[in-house]
Amino acid sequence: MRMCVAGRVQQDLWLEVRACQQTAAAAKELEHEMVLRIPALSEALKAVEKASQDMAKKGGGKEGTMWDYSRKLDPHEIDDVMSLFAGMQERDDGRSTSRSADYSYYGRCYTLTLFAFK
Repeated sequence: MRMCVAGRVQQDLWLEVRACQQTAAAAKELEHEMVLRIPALSEALKAVEKASQDMAKKGGGKEGTMWDYSRKLDPHEIDDVMSLFAGMQERDDGRSTSRSADYSYYGRCYTLTLFAFK
């Protein structure tokens, strides 16, 4: 399963993680085994959590504020990451094609976005 851009299968996919707009209770639960199996997902979740904690310690933001983090997916990660977006509508903004889904992980809500530049 791959994202198509202009009718072509897209191999250069990116995963973005950011704070979601809804509560963690309203999002699907992200399984810990899935996070461990996908290095890009694990890395992104650790990065936004660390940035959030660092910002809170420095007084630069309120508790729970998260930064965006994006990482290019390795070819062997693509199928596992795509499974997180099964059934999600593809969006096209002219520069990129993307799919997004909200997930909760250890009580925090994250919006995961899979995107490809055109």
